[in-house]
Amino acid sequence: ASHSFQPDYLSLFFYEVKLGRMKFKSVDTMKFHVFQMPNWYFEISYFNRKGNNTGWLISNLMYVKENEKGPLIKFYEP
Repeated sequence: ASHSFQPDYLSLFFYEVKLGRMKFKSVDTMKFHVFQMPNWYFEISYFNRKGNNTGWLISNLMYVKENEKGPLIKFYEP
């Protein structure tokens, strides 16, 4: 392969799952990272607890200038 080749790790992951070579045993936590809102970054996490404040909720909210989102996105990339 070329030295400039960059594999698509997400597609490789799904391919391995589809072939049955990779299986989930359990998932402890799941979090979504949202960068689409101008000048904002936030995380959405699932909270399983009693009461009204449960379910998918914003777990982290930060004001981030658009030109500062690049390093944050790279941090969360596989």
